[in-house]
Amino acid sequence: MKKMAGSSLILILSMAISFCGGGGSSSTDDLIGVWYQYTNNIDGYYVERIRFTDPGPDSRWHTSDDYVHSCVTVLREPDNDLIQWTLYSGSGSDGLWLTGDDVVGSNTTYLYETSGYRNLVEAYEWTDPGDDGDWFTKDDKMTEYATYLYIGAEETGYRVYSDPGTDKDWFTGDDSLDYYIVSPDIPPYGRKTRTIQYNGAGTDGTWFTGDDTIGYYYENTYSNGGRLIRRTYYDGAGGDGSWFTNDDVLDGYYRYSRDSNGYIVGRDWYHSPGPDGVWFVSVDHGPTGPMDRDRFGDTPWDRRL
Repeated sequence: MKKMAGSSLILILSMAISFCGGGGSSSTDDLIGVWYQYTNNIDGYYVERIRFTDPGPDSRWHTSDDYVHSCVTVLREPDNDLIQWTLYSGSGSDGLWLTGDDVVGSNTTYLYETSGYRNLVEAYEWTDPGDDGDWFTKDDKMTEYATYLYIGAEETGYRVYSDPGTDKDWFTGDDSLDYYIVSPDIPPYGRKTRTIQYNGAGTDGTWFTGDDTIGYYYENTYSNGGRLIRRTYYDGAGGDGSWFTNDDVLDGYYRYSRDSNGYIVGRDWYHSPGPDGVWFVSVDHGPTGPMDRDRFGDTPWDRRL
């Protein structure tokens, strides 16, 4: 197992207590495939994320021998808007994560409006350090970017472009759209219930028409106090061939854990219903408290990560 720096190891052990104690535990036999640990700033916005993909030799999740797959560090403005999201794919020569020699896998930067709502306008992902071999320099190579959509200050979705097109220049009319995300409901306090990813233009070959191909969607479940409990993903239309019906294919779900302040400090990805074949035997609501804005998305494009 790759080791963590000392303070992070203490945090992992405290996380094991949180998942079994203050955050409550679930009697469900649904099976965990991955879990994430978050370190937050004083305002409850995450600044580090660790991804664990194996329970280690003891075969128990949320213990100190869980296998670290990757880490993310985040830089934020004083108002907590994202500036930079950096994924580290290796622990470097010292074998310790979250130290200076960690191996950069990608870097994402963010551009905001300078007036008005100061909405996020675009985000850019860089996955190659360029000819100089050094990250965070001018010759880093961009491989994707996202543009964001709003109604007022409420984000309603974004579009991800993954190829500069035949002219080989980014930010021109022939850039290739990879997929787009929409949240069709605009609820108060950012408590969106359903978000949809469209990954194809459909039979008419034209994006943003009624036959665009759905890749997946997720639905959020909230507690009575407005806190995010669970995010459930569906990746198939089921036997009836129609999306958003009862037989849609459930891919898995995230369950969230919180600290004593009510801040999210971890999330488990459940990828199987377990031996009983039934999803959601029980749901952990966690401590009660004020309503969440959804600060924990799944990719660097989700700016509240």
